[in-house]
Amino acid sequence: MNYRVREQIFNIIMAWTRKVLYFILRLDKHRKYEPHLIDGEYIPLIEYNIKYDRYRFGCYCFDCPCNVNGYCDMEQTNLLQAQLHEFDGDNCITQWCG
Repeated sequence: MNYRVREQIFNIIMAWTRKVLYFILRLDKHRKYEPHLIDGEYIPLIEYNIKYDRYRFGCYCFDCPCNVNGYCDMEQTNLLQAQLHEFDGDNCITQWCG
């Protein structure tokens, strides 16, 4: 086996290794919390704190630094319609954390 054949085999192995590692790391990075099912049909997207008059949104993005047990720790006093969006699998509001 000459040098060129060994180099081609090495490049193929490295390309496949890179693809496999990217796939594994990508799956690990995009883990999500299991939705908190209520009655088997609904998941809570928003909470309201009566005592402090604040809103807190459900967030299922696992790697978010603001996620505390499936809820965003950024509480809001009012709801801006421009921030709300359709549930995309993570949350239903545009947050400052991205």
